[in-house]
Amino acid sequence: MFAEWLAAALGASWTPRACPPAALEELVALVRPAAPWSRNLLLPNRGWTVLLNDGPLGTDPGALLWHAPKDLGCRAVRATVLPAHRPYPATILQVHDPSAVDDPLFSRRTISAANDGGRWVFSETGEQFPFEDPTAYRRRLVKDRFTPADARPIPRRVGRAGRREAGDGVGDPRREWVGITAEPVGGEA
Repeated sequence: MFAEWLAAALGASWTPRACPPAALEELVALVRPAAPWSRNLLLPNRGWTVLLNDGPLGTDPGALLWHAPKDLGCRAVRATVLPAHRPYPATILQVHDPSAVDDPLFSRRTISAANDGGRWVFSETGEQFPFEDPTAYRRRLVKDRFTPADARPIPRRVGRAGRREAGDGVGDPRREWVGITAEPVGGEA
């Protein structure tokens, strides 16, 4: 369902195609950054679907984040971690939820510590989730207020479908994944 919705949202020239079962690393290699953006990879996993694409700077979900809650009635999560040694380091979490009807983008919660080429900036908007540690948001160094270690457990805690179960295979190198790509027909977007 998500693959068909994504292809329709991207336009008539895009079509979903199933990938043969493969190791996670092999599937992720299908969406190495490229220009122009021409491929999306969907990885279904126990109630969640991970979206990766080959945008020039890596995955960019764009407007899909706020269209998914409206069109599909599901929660959309963007989790970004760019380490300090990378240009424009950042730790960002955005949660868009169909229950956030007062926001035109269905934004439920955003937490961000980022350096876009100058100073570190921290921001948080929306209602805190019960599992958050708000004392972290007052750490002395701005870059330490929301770190990769802080962000790592949040996506699986957001919503009932995000709870990992023992043996779900995430991170198991022996697990074979079945991915779905959405690509333009004939390679033209």
